[in-house]
Amino acid sequence: TLAAALPELRRPFGVAAIKAKPQTKPSESGDSLVTFYIDARLAAERLNHAVGPENWSDGYRLLCEGSDAPILGVPVECRLRVFDVLKTDVGQIQPGPLDDKAWKSAYSDAFKRAAVKFGIGAYLYALPHVWAQVVIGRDGKARGLTEAGWTKIRGAYTTWTRGTRGSGKHG
Repeated sequence: TLAAALPELRRPFGVAAIKAKPQTKPSESGDSLVTFYIDARLAAERLNHAVGPENWSDGYRLLCEGSDAPILGVPVECRLRVFDVLKTDVGQIQPGPLDDKAWKSAYSDAFKRAAVKFGIGAYLYALPHVWAQVVIGRDGKARGLTEAGWTKIRGAYTTWTRGTRGSGKHG
């Protein structure tokens, strides 16, 4: 049943599975606010493990077409059914010119957002804000994390998950 699977669906992922990306313009010291996330394959694997591949399904609907798609960020609706429970959410990409991964990214975003409604990765939204050292591009924008940045966020993630495991603080 879904009720029996919820603890496994909600279980935090190991530090090696977590991804992170800068969310703000770098400060003068070269730090940016970092957001933690998982990829869609990890969410699908968690569903397979927790409920079995035969007990979940997903479906998608593109919410706009033609020249509006890039302007609106290719909004895609995902309908995720686990056992007999259906959850729906919308994903998209940054509006603007489309690259070769735009469609995949929008569909993946929709899937992950629907999966959060079943508890998969929901705890990531409760993580404390972490500022970490980033690689700064020629345009002044954050382009990823430095090795020191990765070390800092992995440490913060590990500390947080150890401190909350079993406490109910991560949903």
